[in-house]
Amino acid sequence: MPWGSTPTLAPQICGSLPASQVAFPTGGLYFKNQTWVQETKGLHVIIHNNYITGFEKKIKRFRDFGLWLVDDYALESPLGRI
Repeated sequence: MPWGSTPTLAPQICGSLPASQVAFPTGGLYFKNQTWVQETKGLHVIIHNNYITGFEKKIKRFRDFGLWLVDDYALESPLGRI
């Protein structure tokens, strides 16, 4: 089923939040509300790493939450290690 064909999915799962909030949560929502993260697990497409400043801090936070996978595939990527 295409992504856009289920417009009522978000309200069924997480109350009144729009689908875009569930699929593309802000850093303020995702990293500060673990209850919400568990309630919406599997529905996130892209997690914004905002509400924090500094490149290294952003990478560390992604690593701490198990969301940084770049180093695991550095040898396979044409970009190499970031």
